[in-house]
Amino acid sequence: IRNEILRKNVAACLAIFFISAAMAPMSSGFFYLLYTKGWWTVLLLELVSTITNTIFIYNIARYVASHRRAKKLPFFKHKLLVLAVIMVMSLLVNLPITYVVYDYDTNFLKYSVISSIYLSGATGIIYTVISYMDIERQRKIDEKELELQNWMPSTQK
Repeated sequence: IRNEILRKNVAACLAIFFISAAMAPMSSGFFYLLYTKGWWTVLLLELVSTITNTIFIYNIARYVASHRRAKKLPFFKHKLLVLAVIMVMSLLVNLPITYVVYDYDTNFLKYSVISSIYLSGATGIIYTVISYMDIERQRKIDEKELELQNWMPSTQK
């Protein structure tokens, strides 16, 4: 996919889908939906939920992370802000979905809150680690470039 934003959205969508699908069987709500609505409906609901999560949570978190005022924050505060945005948006998106999917039954909201916080927290930690690794990789590349510049004879600089 040539369009970078679309490519990142597809990658995020796939990651969200597979993490969510891996976690789903650990919930009694999954089996309740499977029994009451069937496989195809559960799969369709999973796809709709994944696309909704990608469109709202991922893109808002990406916007906040790349905002010029947020970029001026120290590394830790920046990542904490992004983590908070991911968690809050996850709750704002997933709780209404859960409420509607489970036929307006509030019994499943508690699980949805716990699941949303857990998954968004894990996602935020993964984001922070990857960001730190990118900074370290860029630092090493910069060191190598500086080393090469210092190594070159002065006539070639």
